[in-house]
Amino acid sequence: MRMSIVFPLVATSVLMVSAASAEGTVDAAAAVSAHPVSVAGLLGYGINNISAGGTDSFNIYGFGIGARGGYTLPFNLYVGGLAQYNFGTSYNFPSPLGGSVSLSGRIFMIGPEAGYDFAVQQFTVRPYMGLGLGLASGDLKFGGDSTTRAAVWPGVQGVYNITEQAFAGLDLRYTILFADTGEGGGSPNSFGFYGTGGYRF
Repeated sequence: MRMSIVFPLVATSVLMVSAASAEGTVDAAAAVSAHPVSVAGLLGYGINNISAGGTDSFNIYGFGIGARGGYTLPFNLYVGGLAQYNFGTSYNFPSPLGGSVSLSGRIFMIGPEAGYDFAVQQFTVRPYMGLGLGLASGDLKFGGDSTTRAAVWPGVQGVYNITEQAFAGLDLRYTILFADTGEGGGSPNSFGFYGTGGYRF
């Protein structure tokens, strides 16, 4: 786990919340009701364990950026979509012919989401479920390959409503990618921490 990535995300969100608290109390339920359309960016890190070379592991998720947009219906049901790209990592492992082989992986996720917004004072907490496609791609030496698989991503987002329209917080998500890595291949699934900030219209 790259805690050097996770801690700055948490610290940044806490600082944003602290700085915003001086602006007064925002009614979260009223804010979402008055401005049901929302757009947000995401920045964070995904952790997983895919086997490279049959023995060691590397992370095909890693640092990621994304965008989310949607609409909250009057009865607090959120419907929208997510697009996210994780840059992955590279790994070198010994070659049977001598020297080493470089292997890299990355993943792009896209699909619709649905969730439910709970207002807790100035906070909005949204458990949600996403269902879509995961495009995993990798490079081995000078060649490359990619595969598209179905994916689901249950998660929860918690944001602080800085104003009725601006918000910032954290998104925790578990991504399930329906891909076969073979015997001893590790898991293509990921647990992710993502800072998020956006605006309602």
